[in-house]
Amino acid sequence: MMLLTSFCVNAQTIDTIHLKAISIISSTYPKYNKNYQLIDSSLIGYNSYLVLNRNANIFIKNYGASMLSSISVQGSNANQTQINFEGLPLNNPLVGIYDLSLLPSIVYDNAQLMLKSANHNASGGNLYYYQAIPNDLHCIIDYAVGSYDYNHIQSKLQFSKNNWMNDTRLFMIRGNEDFKYKNAYHQMVTNTNASYKQYGLLQSIYYTPSTKIILSSKIWLQIAERNIPPTIFQLKNNARQNDTILHSINSIKYKNTTFNYNYSDEKIQYLDVFKNINSRSKAIRNHMSFSFTKNYKKLYLDNAITYQNERAKGQHYYIKAIQHSVNIKLSGNTIIPLNSKNKIKTEFQISETFFNNEYYSAGNGAIQYNCILNLNSILTVQATINKYYRQPTINDRFWENNINKDLVPEQGWGQSLEFALEKNIPMGFNIYEPIKIISLTMYHKNNINYIQWIPTGGWWIPQNIPIVINKGIEINAKYKMKQNLFYFAFNSQSAFNNSYKDSKTEKTQLIYTPKFRSTMSLQFSYKKNHLEWQSIYNSKIYTSSDNTQFLTSYFIHNASVGHTIPIKNDIKINIGLTIGNIFNRYFQTVAGRMMTPRNFQLFTKIYI
Repeated sequence: MMLLTSFCVNAQTIDTIHLKAISIISSTYPKYNKNYQLIDSSLIGYNSYLVLNRNANIFIKNYGASMLSSISVQGSNANQTQINFEGLPLNNPLVGIYDLSLLPSIVYDNAQLMLKSANHNASGGNLYYYQAIPNDLHCIIDYAVGSYDYNHIQSKLQFSKNNWMNDTRLFMIRGNEDFKYKNAYHQMVTNTNASYKQYGLLQSIYYTPSTKIILSSKIWLQIAERNIPPTIFQLKNNARQNDTILHSINSIKYKNTTFNYNYSDEKIQYLDVFKNINSRSKAIRNHMSFSFTKNYKKLYLDNAITYQNERAKGQHYYIKAIQHSVNIKLSGNTIIPLNSKNKIKTEFQISETFFNNEYYSAGNGAIQYNCILNLNSILTVQATINKYYRQPTINDRFWENNINKDLVPEQGWGQSLEFALEKNIPMGFNIYEPIKIISLTMYHKNNINYIQWIPTGGWWIPQNIPIVINKGIEINAKYKMKQNLFYFAFNSQSAFNNSYKDSKTEKTQLIYTPKFRSTMSLQFSYKKNHLEWQSIYNSKIYTSSDNTQFLTSYFIHNASVGHTIPIKNDIKINIGLTIGNIFNRYFQTVAGRMMTPRNFQLFTKIYI
């Protein structure tokens, strides 16, 4: 069976660590909604799932280095979180999720997680990636080598002339995870058939004929070639997957009005010589949106209408599936001052989607209301309530081993309450940065007809679970300090999540959903020297629906040291060393998949 079925399983989990130095700039998009979490780091790995792995409320499900990586937010499954890049939905039209290992950090400049959303199919929130528009000559060359034949070279070239701006980004990443481990038969073996390679180009052109108009066009071409290593129960494996991906992203912005047209073409080939499989699939998406914003005194509105056409075909699907959707969204906010120090900010989103394919038509609505109370510029209380729904994916309905056309959409309600203490931290030169020193978030989601893939014999099939409850508590603590040449940052996140089937006969935790997860990082910088320490704890993970089988908990640590060499003017070189899984823990987060042991990486980054 091709690796696409691993998307369907929705149960594979890994945390792999390869850290390198790169700066992600915090952003304020979407401007009208403050119910987001900034993905902010000074040391980031070559793949995006390593960045997200720093956040306790985000659990990354992954097969290994450069293998399938999907996201789980607050106990939701990967289909419930929508990944967006510059207005382009990245979730594969066929399987409904996005493989984060295919998103190198060089292609984006800002990242942001919207934890609550009224968008269709996004009960697990929205993850946004986007680029900064170039305004000057800027060049980055990033090269690294490491354990297990790992190496990457990435580059970014930005320049502008008159009204034209160019942004060119190239990347090549490869390695071979041929580490040794003890298999299920207590034999010391080498992880074979574990090489991978991906390379690509992202070319962006911007044109500004006036200060009110911005035209942009982006072409993103990427090829990934990945061998699939055996599990600890297999002596060998010869499977391989090739991905060819083309994205076209185009937009016209005039004042407060934006029109986008996006196109995606994704091809996947799965080869297995032992099983005589040569499977191919293809998914195409046409995505158009029109949005506009308007200020009415104290009321800010953001409205959009989106049309999407998705087509998919493959050897494992009995039909050539075509489906259409139209989404209409109205959102906005208003601020109500209570006195000179206190104020209430209310935010709302209303969304209606009309969905049609060869078998049925449907219309579903989603809403969200968010109330933020600021007290004395220090304490913030935020309450949110939202209603959501999610349509089954093409893969859910039409995979050849189930043809489950009777699968019904998910729907449900969610509530959350957050208390946060904020403080303006001095960052030098009379600059102050607002920081949430500590925050406590409580959430509860009631999911009806929850879609989950369940193992039945030799196959996994999707089923509607009548009621699933997601509830939990998140505690975040953060602090930054900059004084003269010294910089210090501390970040700690802990998440308690209880996601279970709610029935009279059982209340068992969902498979591959950890009940507790905690991360901690320390960053130090003095003059031109840098140091970071990171620790990740993950509780045991249940692998059977009755919770009788599970993977043990793990606690891993990673570190990075670096030095900046100034050359002249704005030219500088960063050099450094990262060590992943410092204490060489052998652990599994997917049944049968051994994780990468201790690994090293030397990096050099040139800024011009």
